[in-house]
Amino acid sequence: MIVANSGFVPVNRGHRIVPGSRHFCRYSVYDNRTDFPIIIDGTADECAKALKRSRNSFYCMVDRVRKGKNKRYTVLQRMVDEEDAEDG
Repeated sequence: MIVANSGFVPVNRGHRIVPGSRHFCRYSVYDNRTDFPIIIDGTADECAKALKRSRNSFYCMVDRVRKGKNKRYTVLQRMVDEEDAEDG
């Protein structure tokens, strides 16, 4: 599961991205109804594709999770530097 200093934060503690920065978000989506620890770990596009949703629908779902209206999923996000993503 998520451990301290893993780089992941709950979505409702979101980050502000400076325009022109080299950072982007990666999401981890957990299904609260199953024993499986994770559905998908990836960019918004990858998560949306795995959940069979559009990107806008995925962002809407993330917002509803953040507000506490969607209890089915747990969504965590982390900021990734473009250079770190290329390395591994």
